[in-house]
Amino acid sequence: MLGRQTDEMHKSPYVMSEWVVQALLTADRVIEERNGKKSLIGVFDRFNLQSFPSVGLPPWYIYASVSNLSAGAHQCVINIVSDDSHAVLFSTTAELMVNDVTQQVELFMPVSIVFPTSGMYTVTLHLDGTEALSRTLRVNPVSETQGEER
Repeated sequence: MLGRQTDEMHKSPYVMSEWVVQALLTADRVIEERNGKKSLIGVFDRFNLQSFPSVGLPPWYIYASVSNLSAGAHQCVINIVSDDSHAVLFSTTAELMVNDVTQQVELFMPVSIVFPTSGMYTVTLHLDGTEALSRTLRVNPVSETQGEER
C-alpha cells in the first residue's frame, strides 16, 4: 500500500496519516449495483493479440479504490504509457469529492485504446499530482491459431 502524508490529514482523528490505494485493476467489465456494490468481471493483466496496431478491441475498464483521503476535492489521473516509447496512449482525469473521511472512494473508467506494438505498458494512478500506484500491462503477440484473448 502506498500513500503520502499531509498536514491537513493529521487534523482529523478519523484519518490515518496517509492515503491508501487498495486496488488498481484492469477488467473486462465493472457492474455497479443499485446499492453501490461493484463486481469486476474478467480481471486481467495481459492482452494476447494477433495483429498490431490493435484496432477494434472492445472497451475494458480500469478500477481503482482509495481510502484515507482528506475531506474535499482530489484530482485523480490515470495514464497508460508505453514502456518502450514513453508515449501516453490513454489518459483520463476525474475529480474525487470526499465528504466523509472514513469512506472508501472507488472509481472505474472505460478504456478504448489502440496498442501500436506488443510489449510492456504501465498503468499509473496519480492522486493530487503524485504517482500513487502503477502496474504492468503486458501485450503479447500470438499466432492466428492461438486466437486473441485477454
